[in-house]
Amino acid sequence: MNSNCNSASRTAFTLIELLVVIAVIGLLAAMLLPALSGARQAADSAACRSNLHQLSLAVAMYVDQERAYPVWGSAFAAIRQVTRAPWPRDNYGGDIDALNARTYLGPRRGVFSCPGYNRIRGEYAWPLRPPGAVGWAGFETYADAYSGSYSYNGVGTVNVAGYGARTTGLGTMGDRFSAGPVREANLAAPSDMIALGDSPLVGLASFGGGLDTVKPVGDLDFAMWLPSSPYQAEMYNEIVRGLPGDDPVAKMYRGRHGGRWNVMFCDGHSENLRPAALWDLSKPNIARRWNRDHLPHNSLWATNGPPPPP
Repeated sequence: MNSNCNSASRTAFTLIELLVVIAVIGLLAAMLLPALSGARQAADSAACRSNLHQLSLAVAMYVDQERAYPVWGSAFAAIRQVTRAPWPRDNYGGDIDALNARTYLGPRRGVFSCPGYNRIRGEYAWPLRPPGAVGWAGFETYADAYSGSYSYNGVGTVNVAGYGARTTGLGTMGDRFSAGPVREANLAAPSDMIALGDSPLVGLASFGGGLDTVKPVGDLDFAMWLPSSPYQAEMYNEIVRGLPGDDPVAKMYRGRHGGRWNVMFCDGHSENLRPAALWDLSKPNIARRWNRDHLPHNSLWATNGPPPPP
């Protein structure tokens, strides 16, 4: 009897031993979760860069066919004609009013859909215009053409010279609404000229909707604005400095590619950049990458500098 009792007691775990095992498992899980999250973001970023590569090939095919780059405002419509890939429709249900709560219908897939953008529940249609509305200057409606994972460098750093001034990106040779298309010969340095990249994320709180209504949407074009406007200064700080730390839009950037940006250049190579390496237009070597003449066009940024942190 004593021998059997001793054998049973040796095979059982005490409460302290169980607690130690649970604590060790919890510690290991806490150590592994950041690594798993980093691996997931790395996988998302790899898929995103693959998408951008495919879109870059489509742009190259379009340029080969038309002898010019897609025009600002309808670039993705032109790219879709080449890729024949469907545009991901809005992945939110419910009221079309962007300031109302909406149901997330799940991620969209395809060459126009960045997994990191899906992960932060980005949407794929501009919420402020209903489908079928007439766009600016006869371009497609926002709901059909603009908003989503990726943006096109149609304007360059033109807005540092004022609204409506000569564009310096790939969109047109003149102002935003009228002029001839940009041709390959107009690019001074294709290997250092931004063509496509991750969209900026705009929270609806920036438009007075309140912090509880913040959602990411793709911007209309891949261009930074003047640092003098309060809204533009807010966006700059969210992108480049990530301040304030609890800002909902700043958190969105950290949730997509760990706050880094995937960018495709006109010669077909891609880069994964920190925000300041892409958006700090006060530095000429960064600002010139946005412009087809490979000049910075950043006089106001150089004079005034970036906006102060909040």
